[in-house]
Parts: sequence; C-alpha cells; structure tokens
Amino acid sequence: MGHSQEQIDAISNLITVDPMPPVPPLQRLTPRLDALETSQTEQNAALAANALSMIAVSAFMEKFRTKRVTVQNLAGLALSDVTVTWPKPFPDANYTATVSLMQMGVPAGITIDCALVSQTAAGIVVRVKNIGISAQAPVLHAMALHD
Repeated sequence: MGHSQEQIDAISNLITVDPMPPVPPLQRLTPRLDALETSQTEQNAALAANALSMIAVSAFMEKFRTKRVTVQNLAGLALSDVTVTWPKPFPDANYTATVSLMQMGVPAGITIDCALVSQTAAGIVVRVKNIGISAQAPVLHAMALHD
C-alpha cells in the first residue's frame, strides 16, 4: 500500500520537529566539567573525613568505660568496699580509672571519701569511707580509659 507524494507532503507539514540545539564548543564545557569534578572531589573528601571521625569515635569508645553505683546505707564513720563491674570488660587491667562521689541532699559538713583498692579487666573495687556521723547513700561515679 503506497502513499502518494502529496499525502507524504501533507503529513510532513503537520509534523514539526524542533531542531537540536547546537552543541556548545568544548571550551565552554570544560569549565563545567571541572566544576563538577571539583564538587565531587570535595563531597568525597567530606565523606571520607566523616568516616574517619566515626572510626576515631568508635575506637575511643572501645577504650572508654563509665559506670554509676549507689553505695547502700553507709553508716557514720564506716568503710565499705564497693565493686564496680564495667558494662564490657577491658581486654586487660591496663587502664586508668578515676572515681568520684556525688552526695545529694546531705547536710553541710558531712563528707565521704573514696580510694581505688584494686582493678581487673572486669572492674574495680573502691573503698568508700563515711567521715561523717550520719548514714549516707552516695552515688559513686567511675570512669576508665584503657592505656
């Protein structure tokens, strides 16, 4: 089934095709490509820096432990050895531990003291001494950083 030239011309006149825009010269594309490459490089560098920060924080958190323990009813002028067990044991006992006591709602002049007695990979033992005459229940704060 053939079409006459008149039919083909009529259909061609109905269809309009936009010509393709001219391709910009390479000199105009190069700065755009360079900008895209620079932007991608900067994004990659930022992602790498964030990844390194996360790795560093993760490595630090593997070396750091903290724990709070309430000392139960420490009578006046009494001593008590309090065991602090770390949430996750260290690989060994080579770490630096610090302890402090928090007293809340205690009358002025009543004091409590503490000292590190021993340490293992799993935890520490702290001797708590109530220097005052009234019974107290302080909170022991322990922190440790592996060497």
